[in-house]
Amino acid sequence: MGKIINFGTKVFYYDPEYSGIEIMVNGRVGFEAPGREDDPELEETVRTVVNQQVMEKSQALSGQKVSYKDLINYSHEFGESLMNQLKPSGVNVTSVSIAAVNPTEDSRKHIADVEKIKEYSRMTPEDMNEALRKAQEAAAAYAAKTTMMGVAAAAAGPKFCTQCGSAANGAKFCPNCGTKLV
Repeated sequence: MGKIINFGTKVFYYDPEYSGIEIMVNGRVGFEAPGREDDPELEETVRTVVNQQVMEKSQALSGQKVSYKDLINYSHEFGESLMNQLKPSGVNVTSVSIAAVNPTEDSRKHIADVEKIKEYSRMTPEDMNEALRKAQEAAAAYAAKTTMMGVAAAAAGPKFCTQCGSAANGAKFCPNCGTKLV
């Protein structure tokens, strides 16, 4: 009877489009080891070899300029590599599947930045001028709004009496001493 282990291996990957990124390669490996079913170290040994082979095979594919997005299509190559590594120790790999290949949070931000740069590089001068005009309009609208908020606050009247320092709360006369506030 075989065992199945799930794995998740973090790999530094040189992607042809995004340069150096970190990815998580997740998947499952099925294996059996006749006569070693009760070996308490077997699963840990297999897990160590799986992580090592995921890293090595990923690096090899990186060198072949395979995009990280396409690694999921290389389960067969990962499986062959894993079988060759485990067979001498009496472990038969019965299945290998790559379930997901995802960039880490920092790498997702890097990828988004690269995509934004690519988007800008495709813009014509007219598109750039239009984007600049929209940004200037938004900045002017924000400035006008904050100025109006400041004017409205000033029009509401003073907050404190200049004579006794009591809270005026926008009243025309101080509620404490009666001094005219406006």
